[in-house]
Amino acid sequence: MDILVDENIPLASVEQLQQMGHNVLDIRGTPDEGISDELLWNKACQEKRLLITTDRGFAHYRSKEHHGILMYLCADLITSKSTNVSLRL
Repeated sequence: MDILVDENIPLASVEQLQQMGHNVLDIRGTPDEGISDELLWNKACQEKRLLITTDRGFAHYRSKEHHGILMYLCADLITSKSTNVSLRL
């Protein structure tokens, strides 16, 4: 699966997705880090990627055409239990 992760997603989650064989684009540490939600959304749509974010602001895009939005809203983002449950794609 082609996935775009926002910089707010824990690195451990990104690594686990990659180990599972997903094509994960992490904008952390790239020139795209910190881009606006609109630009991030456009990037995900243009590249036909599932967008994973903790930003609830992306909920308003759900009625638009897209390749998936996963809003990662766990209380504890870094526990292995939440990571293992949330990353079964």
